[in-house]
Parts: sequence; structure tokens; C-alpha cells
Amino acid sequence: MHDILFITPGPVEQWASSRLRCTWVAKYIENSYVIDGTQIHNTGIPKSKVYVWEKIGNPETMRLQREAGALVFWDLCDPVWWFSTNDCREIVNNVSGVVLSNHDLRADFDQWILDNNISVMTECIPDRLLLQHYNKQKIHTLQHTTPVRFIWYGSAQNRVALFGAVAPLERLVADGFDIQLTIMDDRPDVRWDFTDKLPVYYTGWSLQHEVDIISSHDIALLPSYPGPWGAVKSNNKRLTAWACGLPATDGADYKYMFRLVDDPKERMLEARHGLTILQNEFDVKKSAIEWSEFIDACRNNS
Repeated sequence: MHDILFITPGPVEQWASSRLRCTWVAKYIENSYVIDGTQIHNTGIPKSKVYVWEKIGNPETMRLQREAGALVFWDLCDPVWWFSTNDCREIVNNVSGVVLSNHDLRADFDQWILDNNISVMTECIPDRLLLQHYNKQKIHTLQHTTPVRFIWYGSAQNRVALFGAVAPLERLVADGFDIQLTIMDDRPDVRWDFTDKLPVYYTGWSLQHEVDIISSHDIALLPSYPGPWGAVKSNNKRLTAWACGLPATDGADYKYMFRLVDDPKERMLEARHGLTILQNEFDVKKSAIEWSEFIDACRNNS
């Protein structure tokens, strides 16, 4: 029997949450194990003292796991209770605790359970990175480079966030800068005709090549996802930029964006600052410690 079993929403090569919140965390928890939740109908679920369901959940299975004496957790990085209220209520009533990926998401969830008279322990454990995966960082020099290369990455369905950065990109061109943008996601075959002011290139994302591709650019362009969902999104894209040695901008502060493009020293200093924050606060080893502490707290509360 395992001490902790993480059940992922899919393969690590396809799901960021499977990596950041399960596989990479489990590396630093003794006697922990990870299974692909899309395969449990074929393989079954091994017995464990603690189950962590990442994103997905089956209320009946969770209930049976708790009745067998296990602790059961639901780990969330999206506000799923906005869209499946009844299903979420049923799951939450069958778990020992709920973990959220950022403080704003937790605050929203805590308000939801309060409004629905649900009692469950919650905790925020942020997305963190396995630093060894990011084995290459951008080497910024003090020499001016041209063109200055921006990169956006993520899921193709989230490209909508890029529309918020079109105006500042075109403003940079109007101010005389030679820039270009790379879009790296799962649909490089789909081109967007959203600007004719600068070159836009497309490349496919893969876990194997993401570090090489990101670190070959100068600046990560990471606009916020629009609407209220953007307010509860994780900062894992910014963490990835820092891990690859890039400064990051959301495009909202044009003066800052201007300085990053105009001054290679600014890029260097901002990249170093981001990498320091990452190493001090967002090493996945810290998530493993926080998981152990929350599990102990829920065990003592049960």
C-alpha cells in the first residue's frame, strides 16, 4: 500500500497540472505514487492511505475510499464550482480537504463553500516547478539585439489572452522597434490574422523542447486571461519564463514593456530577479512539504 497516491487528469506530456501538482511533487514525498486518471477504468486504483485527485473526481469512489479509512483530497487549479455546482458539492462532501493553486482561487472557493453551508478544510499550495527540468536559461548580453523576440505559450484555446497585447506590440513597432512574436502551443497549424505590423511565428509545444524554445527568445509575453477567470489563474507561465531566464510582461505597463525592449541590461536584471524569486519560493520541494503538513492537519482534524 502506498502512503500517497496522486491521480492525474492525464499524461504529463499533455497536462501541466499533472506535472506541476502531481508528478513533480511526488518526487519529494516518500512512498508516493502517481497514476493517469484517464486509465483507471483499465488499471483500477491501487490502495493507498491518502488519495489526491487532481482536477478530476468521482464522488462515489471518493466516498468508498474515505469509508475504507483513507484521507481523500481534491486538488484544483480552476474554478470548476462555477460551472458544475451540484457535482462539485457532491465531491466536496466526500473529501477530507481541498487544495487550491493560488490565494485568489482559494478565496473564491472559500466564499462558495460558505455560501453553500459546506464545511471542509482548505489550503493553498501554489504551482511550483521541478528546477532540474529547466536545464537552460537565456544568456542576456549587454549588446543590443535585433529583432527582439517575444514568445507566448500555453494552450491554443487560451490565445484569446493575446488580444490584450496586440495594441502594445503594435505601439512598439510604431516607436521604431524591430520585434517579432512566437506563439507556442498545441495548434501551430492554426494561424491568427490578428496583426500585420510584425512577424508572428508558430511552433508546437512539447515537454521535451519547451525549455530550448523559450530560452531562445528575449521576453515572455503573458497577458492575463480576460474576465473574472483571469483573476483566479495560476502564475505558472510566469514561473516558466523565469526558469528559462526570461523577463515577463503582461503588456499592461507600456513603459515597462518599452524598457525591456529598449535596454538589454533591463532584460538581464529582470530575468535574474525572477530566477531568484523562483529559486526561493517556487521550488516544487516546498509543495511536497506543504502537502505533508496539510495531510497531517486533516488527519488530526478527522
